[in-house]
Amino acid sequence: MRNTAFLPCIPSRGTKVPAGQDWLHEIKHDGYRLIVQRDGKRVRLFTRKGYDWSDRYPLITEAALRIRSSSFVLDGEAVLLGVDGRSDFDGLHSRKHNGEVQLYAFDMLVSDGADVRALPLHLRKNSLDKMLARRVDGIFLSDYEQGEIGQDLFRHACLMGLEGLVSKHRDRPYRPGRSPHCQGQEPQVGGNEPSKGRRMVIQTKKSASATGGETEAYKFCVLRAGSIRQTDNPDHCHLFRF
Repeated sequence: MRNTAFLPCIPSRGTKVPAGQDWLHEIKHDGYRLIVQRDGKRVRLFTRKGYDWSDRYPLITEAALRIRSSSFVLDGEAVLLGVDGRSDFDGLHSRKHNGEVQLYAFDMLVSDGADVRALPLHLRKNSLDKMLARRVDGIFLSDYEQGEIGQDLFRHACLMGLEGLVSKHRDRPYRPGRSPHCQGQEPQVGGNEPSKGRRMVIQTKKSASATGGETEAYKFCVLRAGSIRQTDNPDHCHLFRF
């Protein structure tokens, strides 16, 4: 039985990266989809299918309690970083490192107690940016780019062995269920089962690997600069769209 009223928006499989300035493009994080809901001093974590994981990831819960706003709902991806600063999905799935799992937030459903799902995406992004402007370890802003750079980001993400790209229309409200206005490319939609093949994640620009690996700011700049690192499976990459 679903334990939350906040149903996630699910991307649709795409065939090409949407063109134009009205599209926002995000690197697909390699983890578990998570809805983070705070009401006063209570924080609850819900999976894509509505399971209550509130006790599973203490770092995310503690970070949510340190955010100045006391009433909000975030949509994002729970990610475990490996010793090299890249995502470790197998480690995440093993549940042996739950205390190290962080959230990369990419949308806001409730802001200061107000339901903002009817607002266009770019306004929700602005609210999320402001709320996370003060860095809180455990919850980071998931970076994105806008416009024609999407095709280059997707091509480089595939060549670098990343999971894929998610493209979202900037003017769309948040709608639960499968959306034709969110398109992404990845090996599989969701992330509730272990995957095959090499997988990596781009972190937020403001974060750095505590283990001394490459920081996300560097890797994201590598993507934007056009540098490419070839992997063994360059075709293991897909597109989705909200």
